[in-house]
Amino acid sequence: MEELIIIQKSYDLICEIEKRIEYLKNYPKLIQIRQKAYKIDDIQSKWRKKLDISRSNLKILEDDLKSKDQILNDIVNELYSGKINNIKLLETLKNKEERINKEKEVIEKEVIDIMGKIDIYTREVNKYKYKLNLIEENIEKLQSQIEEKIRIYDKKILELNKNIKNMRKEIDVEILKKYDLIRKKHKNAIVKVVNQTCSGCNLGVYLNTIDILTRKGIVECENCGRFLYIE
Repeated sequence: MEELIIIQKSYDLICEIEKRIEYLKNYPKLIQIRQKAYKIDDIQSKWRKKLDISRSNLKILEDDLKSKDQILNDIVNELYSGKINNIKLLETLKNKEERINKEKEVIEKEVIDIMGKIDIYTREVNKYKYKLNLIEENIEKLQSQIEEKIRIYDKKILELNKNIKNMRKEIDVEILKKYDLIRKKHKNAIVKVVNQTCSGCNLGVYLNTIDILTRKGIVECENCGRFLYIE
């Protein structure tokens, strides 16, 4: 009977350890930190998107400035080439030069504005990148601790199963068969009698049953069929 009690307690412990493992696999703190990381990553992505758009717009403006510089260069070369004698054509070229210079001023202001935004967006991206790196380090550290605990628990389960296997060899085959059948119906196949009550079904145990239990050391509950024992 003592071996059965130890086996039952070992099964109970395995069940408890498996619950702990399942809890660790869905560790609330780790889930919470990961959710925080997702939020920060989302914020960083939004700033990154703004930064990428601004950089693309800056490239367009810079290309536009280069194009206008080339046009101005061509106009200046033409104006001062000495080959133009037509006053109307000269005025047209000068007006065009003035118009393009004004357009350049507008673009240059836009460039300054965008460069300011790029500076802001870059700082925000780097700020959230730093925060994300710190959180990811915490996640990695916590994940490592969890995995180590799970490894220890897995090792403990292996040891318990090994001990159970060895103890089962020492128990009468018929009793063991009955025990295994009871375990299929009830989580706890062997339970303690407390105050003349079965702690499995919480129903009273007859005095003659307790007498038999005292003499034989093993008996079944008349109500639930579990093995009973007295400490």
